[in-house]
Amino acid sequence: IGSLAAERFGDLKPERLTPMHDWHIENGATMYSAGLWYRPMIYGLAGETVEQAYVREAKATRESAGIVDV
Repeated sequence: IGSLAAERFGDLKPERLTPMHDWHIENGATMYSAGLWYRPMIYGLAGETVEQAYVREAKATRESAGIVDV
């Protein structure tokens, strides 16, 4: 029963964390829930919108390198 109400009660919500979860948090990631998984959405800079962060991160990946934690 607790799993059915999990979204409303944080302590009951099942969650899965990737091996890099702590690194993402320490490096300023804004996390989002993807099913049971918590995944990084963006690494936003101060005052930056989500769209601006997407553009900046995509540009950096295209010009340099990127990592996907799946």
